[in-house]
Amino acid sequence: MKKALQILGKILLYLVEAVLILYVIFITTILLCTNEHGFTEISGKTYIIVDKNTIDQLTNYKLNDIIEVEEAKYNDINEGDIVFFYDTLNEKYIARVDRVVSKSGNNEAALYLLEAKGNSVNNKQLIGEPTGRVFHGVGGVIKILKSTAGFLFLVILPIFVLFVYQIYRTIVLIKDEDDDEDEELDKTFFGKKEELEKSPKKDFPDVNAPIGVETTISHTEINVTTHKDSE
Repeated sequence: MKKALQILGKILLYLVEAVLILYVIFITTILLCTNEHGFTEISGKTYIIVDKNTIDQLTNYKLNDIIEVEEAKYNDINEGDIVFFYDTLNEKYIARVDRVVSKSGNNEAALYLLEAKGNSVNNKQLIGEPTGRVFHGVGGVIKILKSTAGFLFLVILPIFVLFVYQIYRTIVLIKDEDDDEDEELDKTFFGKKEELEKSPKKDFPDVNAPIGVETTISHTEINVTTHKDSE
């Protein structure tokens, strides 16, 4: 039973370690893939968080939704399409959405006339077209992770914990190996000692005995026999 609990404990530790590693990789990817406008961009897709600054513009979505928007070129966009584009608010970039009325230019340099108030945006302001994928309610968590406090406690701290745990695990493995070696040496030593104790006792001649005296030394007694020269 004790051994089974130890195995179960190790499995749980491995699972926690795997989850923590995946979590760190996920958060690091989000942070490293932030574009110049402050939005997460991965493989041509931009992820827009609906917050209090954009909820009035993105009326078809809910607060803390994450909208997936795919990069689109001039040839991909037609009149009447819905597009997302960058705008500024309080010296920060935000995302807005509108419908294309007309377009002019090419894939390298384009200008899109939008429906709302006759605004127009160029291809550098354009984010792309929505893919239809929306992740509900997780935008708030991502914004916390991107904040200074969130980065410190939810990114740096888990990485530090994982690093310390790996050091502890390495020390434990080295100690276990040393204990196994000591145990093996003890077994070898005591095994040879038992063999010596069980082996038959032998008699050895005493090389320091005087001439004419034959001395036999055994493990348990000393026998001395004196021989006289025959006349």
